[in-house]
Amino acid sequence: MAPRKHVTLTLDQKIEIIKLMENGQNYGMIAEKYGIGKSTVGDIKKNKEKIMKFVSTTERGPGTRKTLKEPENLILKSALFIWFMQQQRRHIPISGEIICEKARLFHRKITKQEDGFTASRDWLDKFKHRHGIRRLKITGEKLSCDEASIEPFRNELLRVKNENNLDLEQIYNADESGLFWRMLPEHTLTSSHEKNAPGRKMIKARITFMPCADASGTHKLPLLVIGTAQKPRAFKSVNLPVYYRGQKKCLGHFFLFLDWFQKQFVPVVREHLLNVNLPPKALLLLDNCPGHPSAEELRSDDGNIFAMFLPPNTTALIQPMDQNVIQNIKLNYRKSLLVNVLADPVHGENLIDALKAINLKDAIQEICTNKISDSQAQEWACRGADEDLANHEILTDDQILQIAAKEDIDDEDESGSISISKVSPSEAVNALNTVLQWAEDENMDSTDILLDTYHILLNDKVAHKLGGKGDTE
Repeated sequence: MAPRKHVTLTLDQKIEIIKLMENGQNYGMIAEKYGIGKSTVGDIKKNKEKIMKFVSTTERGPGTRKTLKEPENLILKSALFIWFMQQQRRHIPISGEIICEKARLFHRKITKQEDGFTASRDWLDKFKHRHGIRRLKITGEKLSCDEASIEPFRNELLRVKNENNLDLEQIYNADESGLFWRMLPEHTLTSSHEKNAPGRKMIKARITFMPCADASGTHKLPLLVIGTAQKPRAFKSVNLPVYYRGQKKCLGHFFLFLDWFQKQFVPVVREHLLNVNLPPKALLLLDNCPGHPSAEELRSDDGNIFAMFLPPNTTALIQPMDQNVIQNIKLNYRKSLLVNVLADPVHGENLIDALKAINLKDAIQEICTNKISDSQAQEWACRGADEDLANHEILTDDQILQIAAKEDIDDEDESGSISISKVSPSEAVNALNTVLQWAEDENMDSTDILLDTYHILLNDKVAHKLGGKGDTE
């Protein structure tokens, strides 16, 4: 019978084995499934608490790790991770350089020494990998929002809704956003030996689009699209499913929005409400952009269709269209753009020519294919402030070190066994000299003793690989 191939299990696989054992699975079946020995399954069960506790300290779980190897300075590792999580809850931007500098500060506090720890790039990579830390781009304006004004607006919105007896199908929201419809992504994949990725001059062809839908998600108006040309040549003999307007400068946005409200929003909404047997009354929620007309101007002739503005600095929290609706439209368009560029036969020769072959008509048609889903149209974000920070005490560096030191002591107490220190080379040499001296005193051949010891160790090693026990007799 051929010897079994050595298998190194990941922590994820070890957790799976622990769950199988908890469900009463037979050791032999588990060993056969993962290609390991029964003794290995027993070792995993013996170290169950240690494995589960180690995995619980990482943000992304077991991942692909295979060992429970800890860093040399456990107090430093624990303190730095506690500090990192505290800064994350406070929404403070953290970079790799900041983590390294904080690690050096903690090391000086722990060891009372100025030198001896450099916090190198390799150390930082291992720390991030151990705790599942990754790099993200800061997006949005959520942290700059005025959360105190959200609750009063909620009450006012509820009052207006009840006063006018409005249903969800009679409450609309619209929000503008810009789109560079010929711009390629800023990131790319390269081979490992590439030091940089050369770029091209960006084509900054831009349009403004505005989705609008009701709170029930049953009625979506055609997109308002604003370009630089009044009558683009690509639109000749084409009936596009958008409400297009052109302007060369942004100063005319006020009149374009008022034109859209009077000629598009009011008649389309009124017709829809009559078709679904609802009173022709509607409320349009908008952000307080300076380019918008006033609430008095955004009102139908009969006063039944009117607008209401969100409080300043609250768009990122309670603007419905800002809750991934606009972002999904952009992401889907960018995906379609790349697919079209790669499918164009011109792309094989010149990427710029492939981009220029895409005109405004193509871009608008791609945007219109990415319709707002019912779930997206119903994503109202009036959930209040982030309460996570309020539930945590802000700790000082000394308090963090005290907690980390206490956790290190608790880990030693819970292990229930004496830690075995690594034998140094000098200690090994002294032990060997002692054995040889004993052999000479007993008139024994020291060479035979060394050969016997070698064969015993060799048998134990082979037996361990086969999942059995060595012959130490």
